[in-house]
Amino acid sequence: MGQEKQTKITRTMMHKLVNLLFEKTAQDQDTPVDQKSEFFEDTMAESLPENFFDRNELPDHLSTLCDISGISKGETLKTVIKNDTVELGLLIKIKDYFKELSGKSTEETEHQIHNVIYYAIIASALLYHHEKISSYSYEKLAASFARLMKEDWLPDYILKLYQEAEKHCIEKSD
Repeated sequence: MGQEKQTKITRTMMHKLVNLLFEKTAQDQDTPVDQKSEFFEDTMAESLPENFFDRNELPDHLSTLCDISGISKGETLKTVIKNDTVELGLLIKIKDYFKELSGKSTEETEHQIHNVIYYAIIASALLYHHEKISSYSYEKLAASFARLMKEDWLPDYILKLYQEAEKHCIEKSD
């Protein structure tokens, strides 16, 4: 039997091997679109801030209506946006909250996420309550929804909400 010659693995060779084994391929790396989409979904999975349900912050009649609507402290933003029974006053409060966050955002991605949620709340109010909770005209809202629908990182439920809200705004502006 012939003896195989053993090759000593040097530190440099080991380093190259480890880098090769753990190197991310172009497919594995997160794209800015993936990161933005993930950040958006993480934000939508968050519960509403505690002060939305604090009796000192929320008038008694809205607290009662939240209870009747089935909205609780554990509700996610995604659930609230998709819920057609959410009290209009709560939607206004959430809209104002995300308008403020959008204005205070220091990072572009964070600003975009807060802006998307702001408009999703407006769309929800338009579709489920037939109320415009924005000072923007129907024409400007329709244009905003159309612009936002071009974002390739938004999930289908938000795109559908924007599409229906845009249609509603166009009908109202005629």
